Amino acid sequence: MKGKIFAIAVLLAIVLIVSGCFGPTVQKPVPNGKACDTNGECLLASFMTCEAAYGTFTPDPQNSFYFQVIGTDGNNCKVYLQMQKAKDVPQFMNGLDAICKVAPADLVQKMQTQGVGMDITQMDCYGALYEAAKTAKTLANAGKAQ
Repeated sequence: MKGKIFAIAVLLAIVLIVSGCFGPTVQKPVPNGKACDTNGECLLASFMTCEAAYGTFTPDPQNSFYFQVIGTDGNNCKVYLQMQKAKDVPQFMNGLDAICKVAPADLVQKMQTQGVGMDITQMDCYGALYEAAKTAKTLANAGKAQ
């Protein structure tokens, strides 16, 4: 019985994510600043100084994200993220996006401890990608508890 309830909860979450019920989507900012294209080092350097830049971050062939440094917000960098493709993530999450505020030093520390696959649910973000990630994490944890 618990397995059926969990399966129904997963199906409901997928329907809600696809239908956009996780709150407003964020508007993709107009590309501004340095065009880094697929140069991850360019994007990271711009992020470390909160200098406006944009491009596609592809840490490996199975993972690709559009990444845009919008600018500063207090002591944080404000960035726009859009998942293009990621391994081990449901395909319906491709195209979802979020805006996050992250201190560059915090991101470097997280990358050193967690690698590129950082947990967006532990960041100060909003948007459909963030909400879907939170829901997926909750469901995964509920599945492990069964």
